[in-house]
Amino acid sequence: MLFFGGLVGVIAITKVEKENPIPGVAIATALMPPLCTAGYGLALGILDFFLVRCICTLLIVFSFVLQAL
Repeated sequence: MLFFGGLVGVIAITKVEKENPIPGVAIATALMPPLCTAGYGLALGILDFFLVRCICTLLIVFSFVLQAL
């Protein structure tokens, strides 16, 4: 995941239109682990594992929304 985050930064630096890739990379890096583990719990049918990871994901999204205000 870190490799692809760095790759996004390299691509953004080389583009003609200079945009800041850091917010998108930070959001993706924060959201991917709980989403992946939620999918793992869902695939195995472990409902409590799935729900806890979904709650973690919602808390992360809520914290990003609060930071944007």
